[in-house]
Amino acid sequence: SAASDVYKRQRFPQPFFGGGEEVLRAPIVLDASGRAKVAVPTFSREDEPEQSWDYTVEARVTDASRREETGRVAVGVGAQELYAFLAPHRHVVAPQDEAELTLRVEDLQGRGAVHAGTWTVERYEGRRDREASSGRKIQEGGEELWTALFERAVSTGEDGTARLAFTPGRPGQYRVRYESLDDRGHPMEAETVVWAADPKTTTLVQGSGAVRLIAEQESFLGEEARVLLVTDRPGLSVHLSTAFAWTLQTEVLHLKGTARLLTIPLSDLHRPRFELRAVVAVDHRFEPATLFVDAPLAERALDLSVRTEEA
Repeated sequence: SAASDVYKRQRFPQPFFGGGEEVLRAPIVLDASGRAKVAVPTFSREDEPEQSWDYTVEARVTDASRREETGRVAVGVGAQELYAFLAPHRHVVAPQDEAELTLRVEDLQGRGAVHAGTWTVERYEGRRDREASSGRKIQEGGEELWTALFERAVSTGEDGTARLAFTPGRPGQYRVRYESLDDRGHPMEAETVVWAADPKTTTLVQGSGAVRLIAEQESFLGEEARVLLVTDRPGLSVHLSTAFAWTLQTEVLHLKGTARLLTIPLSDLHRPRFELRAVVAVDHRFEPATLFVDAPLAERALDLSVRTEEA
């Protein structure tokens, strides 16, 4: 006898970690060569145009001696054949320093693909004023304004990756976009943001929330971590708290402008991760921002596997 179970887990745009959703459980009949075909129901591109899923098919076969053998395979299913991803090497760089990014194009099985497209860099300038019901001009909710700096062609290599680099001329928020078409003509896009700031930076324009915290990089191995603090208006007082190893440190920062690049000394107590929380009072309400900062104990983790052998 034989049976199969099929589970699906969301893979893109937000990975789902867990057992997944069961979509099929059915008995199967093996042919004379010991093979069987299983048809798995999937979604239509019209229903879920931006989703992709990992389908795990598990088969169980019981032979004449009632011994059960199990096999499993994972198959990617998506609305397009290729997906693009952009990862900046640093989320915050100094003005006039080079910002580096890695572009990766891969298929549904996670294999790198050679592909060509274009990438653009834009600088955020703020929001267009809109007129409130009272007739007053306000920026909140208005259209975002971006200045295009350049557009260039790029192709990935055999491993599916390409190095991108640009130099931000002045402090600001820079959006990097990649656009192309997959082999069937479906659009594929990727987007990320790089900030340009240094310790002298006091003014930045940002259009998302009253306060934001941006780590300079994904993780910090040295003796300090740098985090960019940005508010949506100048002159705010920010209540900043740092939580680590059952310890809570608090301070109040008085900003002259809208930004400050924070330098946080690291000790063993901050590792492997600590939490930053910034709170500002805006229009008679408190607006928070939370950031978890990774500070691993070592640059490289040791992966051990143990195998036992019968005597």
